[in-house]
Amino acid sequence: MLLLGLAGCAEPDRKVDGEVPTAQSQQYLSQHERAEGLAAQQRLLADRVASRQDYEASVDGLQRCLSTHGISLVNEGWNPVDQTSMMLWYRAPGKPDEYVAGYGDDCQSAYLSAVADEYRKSTESIMAPELMTLTRNCLTAKGIEVRGTEKGMPDLLASSDRHESVTTCVESGVNKLYPGIPVPVGW
Repeated sequence: MLLLGLAGCAEPDRKVDGEVPTAQSQQYLSQHERAEGLAAQQRLLADRVASRQDYEASVDGLQRCLSTHGISLVNEGWNPVDQTSMMLWYRAPGKPDEYVAGYGDDCQSAYLSAVADEYRKSTESIMAPELMTLTRNCLTAKGIEVRGTEKGMPDLLASSDRHESVTTCVESGVNKLYPGIPVPVGW
């Protein structure tokens, strides 16, 4: 199974450690497929706003593009750390990692990247409530004062100079709430 990172990364078997295969400079999609995807993104961004529905429509386009090439898209839903991106994975048993990463990168670029980037830029990072509760409890247990008004990881980081502790507490909460799902934690 390969991880679809919005930066175009893919990870074999959903492992966080190890070498990441990526497509080289070869283009995998035809010019027609690429143009179709880019046109779909342009239509969604015509109003210069990327809504949650626009993002989800782009993910649908990504899924169609991948399935055309024998690759499945596994959608784990919105990232609970920030809720500004979806956790998406490629799966293509029996196909070489380079093939999956190549088509994955190209389909992502054609159908999702511009909408995803715009959505992330225009959407406030808000942590899932149950994850925020665990994170606040963890920080309090470490002697780190929290205000209780934090909405997301940027707020937690701004209220503490102990960034490593914040990250550790978020990761701990992620591991408890979402076992077996590699949730990207970052700021």
